[in-house]
Amino acid sequence: MSELGKRVLVVDPPYVPVIEGINGIQVIDWMTHVRTGDNWLQTSPPELAQAITQDFGVNPFSKSKISCPSDEIRPNTEQAIRGMCDSLKTRIRAKTEFLKQQLSQEKWDCCYCVFHELHDMGYMCWHVHDTAHADHDPEIREIVGDPL
Repeated sequence: MSELGKRVLVVDPPYVPVIEGINGIQVIDWMTHVRTGDNWLQTSPPELAQAITQDFGVNPFSKSKISCPSDEIRPNTEQAIRGMCDSLKTRIRAKTEFLKQQLSQEKWDCCYCVFHELHDMGYMCWHVHDTAHADHDPEIREIVGDPL
């Protein structure tokens, strides 16, 4: 679409490199399940990365090289599950606020954004959701509810 002259806003598609000279904005590896590149956040135009970090924050799962939440949290206690849910909600809020800002500033021909949080939640807390799962703990489920 960009090559056809359309203005595009693309945020966190999985496994996609930054396209230099895109007709619009591209944000990569910001609030994702795993990173594609070596940087924590890549953007086109490049100067947008600093503004995003300053105004909307960084991925709360940023300790590991690939930034997968499962590398940082083992959701097997009430505290870990609640912490993970809170971090995923932080990601959702940050990305939503960024999108709202961009959508209010310009009329885009296309807006494409991926929220990875449901994938992360299903990946990490299926054992809490699924009562037939081998690692299901009914006591934890009673305390935290169904995170999905």
